[in-house]
Amino acid sequence: MDNSDKQEPDFAIDASELLELANKISSCLAQTSDAEIEEGLRCVLGLIGEFFELDRASVWEYSEQPASVQLVGDWAASGIDRLPGRLKPSEFPWVAGRLKEGEVVAFAHLDELADAANVDRLSCERLGTKSHCSWPLPAGVESTAHFDAST
Repeated sequence: MDNSDKQEPDFAIDASELLELANKISSCLAQTSDAEIEEGLRCVLGLIGEFFELDRASVWEYSEQPASVQLVGDWAASGIDRLPGRLKPSEFPWVAGRLKEGEVVAFAHLDELADAANVDRLSCERLGTKSHCSWPLPAGVESTAHFDAST
């Protein structure tokens, strides 16, 4: 597959820009009461999404019964469809396996996914995901949630 027309993003970030983002996140959280935690999370995800020029930013939590990944909070750029509130690990078996092992999963293009990730690739195409990064959020011994950023 010819990747010559794909533009690589410029990730050069000034330290003062990161400090400004951190201050905005802190301010957003400081103004959030326990009753408004979902709105506070959406504010933080929006700040991150806009800063990094993402299409979507989200936090997910695993549920064993039934096996699913539940959307805890999300943000989508203007004109981008929001993700469904629940996904099945079987829709992303390769990614889910790595996240459960505590690994970060990242790809700039769908063709970078391993051959074993064909089901994941098809699910990404269905959701309109072109690039993606997931970070496990450890809670105790294993990861029970993760943060996603995608375009």
